[in-house]
Amino acid sequence: MFVEMDDEHEMKFRITRKSKIFTQTKNAEGKNVFKEIKASSLEPGETIDVDMQTAPDGSFEAVRITLVPLKEEPRTPETQK
Repeated sequence: MFVEMDDEHEMKFRITRKSKIFTQTKNAEGKNVFKEIKASSLEPGETIDVDMQTAPDGSFEAVRITLVPLKEEPRTPETQK
């Protein structure tokens, strides 16, 4: 998996069978809720957080990937119509 850090830099992470992928949402009380999803659910361009470890060969292995939800814009009278 390639992650674009900015316009000029990318990092490569290896996804292994130990890698866990989650989506983050908020429940009715406003608390974060995490649900495990499949790697195939990730789409290019989505924002993610990656917890990683260095493998013996020096590569990076993704341990936990969390899909970061888009921030909702505050509702204004115009958008409530």
